[in-house]
Amino acid sequence: HVRDYDHPVREQLSNWTYHDSDDEGFMIRLDKKSMKIVQGEGWFHNRFFLANRGEDTRGSEPIQGKIYVEDETHPVIYAQSMGHGVRFAQPFDLAELDANTKFMRFQGSRAPVYPAVDRSVQTDVTYKIVPFDLWYKYAKGPLGTKGQGAGMFEESITIGTDEKGKKLVVGRFIAGIDYAKMSWSRPKPPWSWDDGWDHVPIAVWHFFPARAFESHFGTPLSDNYLFDNPVSKIFGVNPNALESHLKVRNSRRSGPKWGGSLRVAEPKYSRSAYIRAGNLWYKRYINHLFRSLG
Repeated sequence: HVRDYDHPVREQLSNWTYHDSDDEGFMIRLDKKSMKIVQGEGWFHNRFFLANRGEDTRGSEPIQGKIYVEDETHPVIYAQSMGHGVRFAQPFDLAELDANTKFMRFQGSRAPVYPAVDRSVQTDVTYKIVPFDLWYKYAKGPLGTKGQGAGMFEESITIGTDEKGKKLVVGRFIAGIDYAKMSWSRPKPPWSWDDGWDHVPIAVWHFFPARAFESHFGTPLSDNYLFDNPVSKIFGVNPNALESHLKVRNSRRSGPKWGGSLRVAEPKYSRSAYIRAGNLWYKRYINHLFRSLG
């Protein structure tokens, strides 16, 4: 997105919640036997929004909604206007669909239909799927800092070392004008999406998704990746080899989230409040409150 907006009143009060450039998105898991979508996670304002087809789960995070599908093949996704938070669309989103709404479907072989820049409702807008190849090409740099630099990303995440002891580094934020440099709302690429409530270290969700889904939903999944574009294209190695070398601990491990061999520097703002409030009942309450606030 060109810009991550906020409510005009909040923009007048604080510059912590809006900035140039951003992206939010989702990931789905298919059942290999039925090839149906069974689980999904959307990235919704620094939280993973979990949804499934209605089944009970035993994972570390509460389910926040149900996955609704079209033709049993496409999940129905809701993206906020201006704020662009992404979640699997829920019945309570219907109130937002009477104005300023664009229904987008995969273009395929059809002629493109572009969204009008107005508050009209359009039901035939198309979209294309493009690869992350350029993101992966520049993920390791050149990296700037504080808005300075020529690359796509700035500042860094150290996720481990290679076999020679050299640090493996990727960019932490999408480059652009960040109106508050120390703000939690700075734009992040998918490998930098990190939920302060869960037990999954930063970068795992994008690089090793089976670990994240297994932790969040409690569904046993294989760690043997047959294909993994992010790891192979950024680091040039097989994801299984990288994961083995980094000794990424299981997401359900005990101990603080920010420890372990897959590590990011301790943040400037303490997360002790997250740890103290980390029982499931309180998480459910916070999720309910968070969802009601949109």
